[in-house]
Amino acid sequence: MDVNEIIAEVAKRNRVILAPTDPVMVIGTIAELQNEAGRKALAKVVAEALDQASAGTEQQIEAARKIGEAIITGAAQWSADQSRQAGEQAAQRVRAEIMAMDQHAPKDGRRATCAAWTGVAATAVVIAAAVGYLLV
Repeated sequence: MDVNEIIAEVAKRNRVILAPTDPVMVIGTIAELQNEAGRKALAKVVAEALDQASAGTEQQIEAARKIGEAIITGAAQWSADQSRQAGEQAAQRVRAEIMAMDQHAPKDGRRATCAAWTGVAATAVVIAAAVGYLLV
């Protein structure tokens, strides 16, 4: 605050007129200097606190990043394991089906061969009968 403003405010509030050279003005100067020194010290403390908070935040962000990476890696591993297990189970079911079909295949093949020979024999009998009918 300016000296003239201080003198005017004191006169207004206390009805006392001070001179710029009045010893009481020294107290005002000393108080102003003390306030300025206190503001500088406080600004320094606040800046240090902000730096520490910022460093702490960076550490928390890094820790969170590592935790996130671990979660994602774990989830990917779990998903890969589940896919592998599902593939193995599907392959086992396919193998079982193929083996079952393979065991039935010879019987079915014999049946098909018998049916084919029966058809050929029946056709031969029909042809022989037709030829015999024509010859008679």
